[in-house]
Amino acid sequence: MSANDQSAYLPQQGVSASQAFQAFTLGAAYAGAEEHCSGRIAPGCRADLTIFGADPIDWPASDLSSLPVAGTLVAGRPVHLLPSLT
Repeated sequence: MSANDQSAYLPQQGVSASQAFQAFTLGAAYAGAEEHCSGRIAPGCRADLTIFGADPIDWPASDLSSLPVAGTLVAGRPVHLLPSLT
């Protein structure tokens, strides 16, 4: 299967967008034993996050590579922000 092939290898093992989002946030923090300070937006947690220009849960899965990024924060500090957010 090539990188451009849109067919799923095992579609019955797919996950929803919400499940994938949780796996890459809180799930990744848990896997690294950092769920107390990472993987979610909450007081006392690191603020390493991406601000999307649209809701990734509602964005078509086949077009995720075109999901606009409006900004990124590392340790709560802006690294990249579109002018509309400054």
